[in-house]
Amino acid sequence: MNDEKKACQYHDRADHEDNLHVSRTGLFISFNGFLAVAVGLVGDQVIKTAFVCIAVAVDALWAVWAPKARRFIRALRDAGRDRDDEKLWRSTVGGAERHRWIGDPLTLTSAYIPGLLLLGWLVILLYLSSSRSTAR
Repeated sequence: MNDEKKACQYHDRADHEDNLHVSRTGLFISFNGFLAVAVGLVGDQVIKTAFVCIAVAVDALWAVWAPKARRFIRALRDAGRDRDDEKLWRSTVGGAERHRWIGDPLTLTSAYIPGLLLLGWLVILLYLSSSRSTAR
């Protein structure tokens, strides 16, 4: 198999993995929204805490898994670096995106979103536990 064909396969696989990652991130955010609404609507403190614990568990798993997907997708993109579109990306945006504090969109969906949501749910869990102990 020649190098150009291999680069195309890596690039196509990277596109596929990137699309999967974006879809999973959308499901992840929707699930968090559903749980947030459930916590807001439910009056029972135990059920609220259970919903928050589910969110913390799911978000913790996502926070561990998502960065691995980012590294894999970036490795696939780097393996296909000889393609013209990858060269264009690197020359126009690639270097600048890697040096900004916020990073590229893949870092946003892989690191910042899961981390911020996990942090938010942990704060809500602490709030629920403190309000539960003061109510007694």
